[in-house]
Amino acid sequence: MRVYLKTYNLAKVVPDDDIIKWCRRNNFSTGRKCDDTSVGDGYLREQIGLCIKYKYGYLVLAHNGEKNVGWGLAYKSNGKGRKEFQCYVPYRFRRKGIGSKLLKKAINLIGRVKVYSHSHSEGFYLTNGLTRKGNITGKRLNKKV
Repeated sequence: MRVYLKTYNLAKVVPDDDIIKWCRRNNFSTGRKCDDTSVGDGYLREQIGLCIKYKYGYLVLAHNGEKNVGWGLAYKSNGKGRKEFQCYVPYRFRRKGIGSKLLKKAINLIGRVKVYSHSHSEGFYLTNGLTRKGNITGKRLNKKV
């Protein structure tokens, strides 16, 4: 499957509501689709909202020319200068290199980042040369992608 990435610099451009709603419905905190009223996507709603409100970070949307197949959020956390990355790829599109492309794009945009990891994502990060809550240098990732 051919995958394209569209990057939104949240300091300059706010994605349309359909994109934000798609990211919230397809979100990492529940590991499955959920509606905007779910308790599980509170962190995602808060983080995207903060990135848009304070105009910082990047939202990277993966699509195959017809539909969205994943997203990534790269940003500085709490203004402390710590750079973080989160992503989600729906189950039916996993194991096709989409998450790795989102991760590589995040590294290219903001440099070394910390990852938001939970039990569902640990395999993805380990595959890309990370340890749980580890830092990404990009060195091993560039060899794999």
